[in-house]
Amino acid sequence: RRQIIRVLILLGNAGIVSAITSLLLSFSTAENTGEQLFRLGIIAVGLLVLWRIAHSDWVDRHISKLIRKALLRWTQLRVYDYEQLLKVRSGYVIANLLVEEHEWLVNRKLSELQLNHEGVLVLGVERKDGTYIGAPRGATMLYPGDTITCYGREEALRQLSERPAGSKGEKQHQLAMIEQELIMKKEQQENEPDE
Repeated sequence: RRQIIRVLILLGNAGIVSAITSLLLSFSTAENTGEQLFRLGIIAVGLLVLWRIAHSDWVDRHISKLIRKALLRWTQLRVYDYEQLLKVRSGYVIANLLVEEHEWLVNRKLSELQLNHEGVLVLGVERKDGTYIGAPRGATMLYPGDTITCYGREEALRQLSERPAGSKGEKQHQLAMIEQELIMKKEQQENEPDE
């Protein structure tokens, strides 16, 4: 696989060099300014079309479907669209948070932290020594130097990463739980069928 990727990268770079060379040659053979402007206009329109195609959700959907079908037909790979699976687009992200000394998270069990009430799921804990705990339980302690992999709303994770230890951190935790409850109620109302 690595060799295939290496060859594709080389071919891609060769393609870019060829395209730039062709562009330079097309400008050098132009006889007057009008012809140069016309060629420049064609290049600009071509780049605009390529940019629109590259940023098109419709094209992305169809190419992804085509690639998925090809991979299923000709390979043994399991193909998952993790972005769609985890709803990463709708404001939810996966982030690694470093647990540092003097933070609200440090030297506490996951069950005590009640991060799920803030809408944050801890997917894994990597210890300072490199050992990894996947799908940690409530009894898992967090120590300075641990890195936790979390899934949740981007804003909630940002606030959690900046939360200080002590009563100020506890107050922020209480506010985050209330905010999550309001968000859940709003999402529930939005998802209820209209009568």
